[in-house]
Amino acid sequence: MGTKVGSEYQWMTVKETVEMAKNIAAGCAALDLAPLVEAEDRPWRFLGIQAKNRKEWYLFHLANQYNAISSVTLYDTLGTAASQFICDQTALSTIATSADLVERICSMKLEENDPEGKMKGLKTIVCFEDEVPVKGLKVAETVGINVITMNEVIEAGKKNTTWRETVASTDDVMLISYTSGTSGNPKGVKVTQKQVIQTVMGMQTKLHSSTIKPLDHEDTYISYLPAAHIFEQAVFGFSLIWGMRCGFFSGDPTKMIREDIPCLKPTFFPGVPRVFNSMYGIIQNKVKGATGVKAFLLEKGLAHKLDKVRTQGVYTSKMYDKIIFSKFKEIFGGNVRFMINGSAPIAEDVTDFLQACFCVPIVEGYGMTESCGGSIVSCPGDPVSGHVGGPMANVKVKLKDIPEMGYSSKNTPPTGEVCMKGTGIMPAYFKDPENTKDAFTEDGWLRSGDVAQINPNGSI
Repeated sequence: MGTKVGSEYQWMTVKETVEMAKNIAAGCAALDLAPLVEAEDRPWRFLGIQAKNRKEWYLFHLANQYNAISSVTLYDTLGTAASQFICDQTALSTIATSADLVERICSMKLEENDPEGKMKGLKTIVCFEDEVPVKGLKVAETVGINVITMNEVIEAGKKNTTWRETVASTDDVMLISYTSGTSGNPKGVKVTQKQVIQTVMGMQTKLHSSTIKPLDHEDTYISYLPAAHIFEQAVFGFSLIWGMRCGFFSGDPTKMIREDIPCLKPTFFPGVPRVFNSMYGIIQNKVKGATGVKAFLLEKGLAHKLDKVRTQGVYTSKMYDKIIFSKFKEIFGGNVRFMINGSAPIAEDVTDFLQACFCVPIVEGYGMTESCGGSIVSCPGDPVSGHVGGPMANVKVKLKDIPEMGYSSKNTPPTGEVCMKGTGIMPAYFKDPENTKDAFTEDGWLRSGDVAQINPNGSI
């Protein structure tokens, strides 16, 4: 894992990461930061994490796995009521967080904001930094929360010589990932070890079937998509299983492309439409602003490359890449060889344009928190944009008829609600049998709530 310090990245080795995560795990055990909770007729241990992406976030997440503790992810956009609900549903005793969030988390327990007496179980906040803002400490004292530092947990772990790692099973719930939803309380998706492993393997199988070299220890990605969400969790799963380096952005999205990426020089870039559309706008402005010979070469080069992208699925051109498009590729540090878009679709012309400019394939994925992220992914080298490809190896997909809306498997092409089944699908929502029942068909297919069509070549 890499952290940007000044103008360069400083890296932790695998050995250093494992050692620190185990010390945190031993410290959490010594300080009883994740006491047993009875739920769903079985014992659980939970520990919450809330912060922007950084090595400490994942060190606690890894430490939780060494203790068979389920990480509970919290994030800013949930709002106070939803965060209080999550803390109460999981009976959270501890939240690990950054110094800037200590006051905000503690404030959610203040009586004037909490007339129903929520978050009664929250006893401890672990601050990643050694310096905790005085205001945050005062609010914590007012509401009876003990604030300790990550280094204090580590030191307690070093002294805990009797601690032993709890080896995870494939069905262990490594994460409760809460969906924000559109109404009502958030739903806690139980994400198991097996789901993450199978999702990573499914994506790697896709890459093996293409001309793209599968991701491995020679690759680097930039971690900026929220760690609390499943897309980033799946990508970090890649870094664990295949040894890919994970470099964290500096925390400021406005500086990521201008400062972090040129410094990190990632080879793999996971993105969302907002980022890709922003890059499209920047490059379009550069193209439109060109004059003279430069404008002529850009026009000829783009026409040539777009034709190759759309007819052959080829993204490179020796002549035009050298004189024109290598400059665009430098926007991402010059080393990117593979990109993926998730969370929502991007327009076909944007995908094709960026593939031509960046000289790399951009695949599109579709999935849900309930399906552990990407379950349907297009293949690198597909000359046709505007679809999300076919199912990954760990997922089956079918369409469910919606007669009242005119969607039917008998249509040409077939249309209907996307339903999925396989090893990437959640077992259930946490303590929510009613919504769990609604999420599945009677024969066990996860209902997405999204409508799709299956094209003649099998793409979705």
